[in-house]
Amino acid sequence: MNSLSAEPNRAAPPHPAVPAGPLAPGVSLVVRLGGGAQLGNHGGEISLLDARRLKVDGVSYTAEQAAREGWTVVF
Repeated sequence: MNSLSAEPNRAAPPHPAVPAGPLAPGVSLVVRLGGGAQLGNHGGEISLLDARRLKVDGVSYTAEQAAREGWTVVF
């Protein structure tokens, strides 16, 4: 598997926060956003891009999920 990066949007530089390689079934991975990245309060999408900046996975979250500041959203 290629090295992956989590990005809040395509305009921002990649954040190399995701280790290369697959996750075992049932394993969780916490990705801490750096560089001042923030998730919007009105819902949105998070894309997982490979080293070539091609989307390999993604999730979306709702305004209701984002309304409680400081809470964890599980995807």
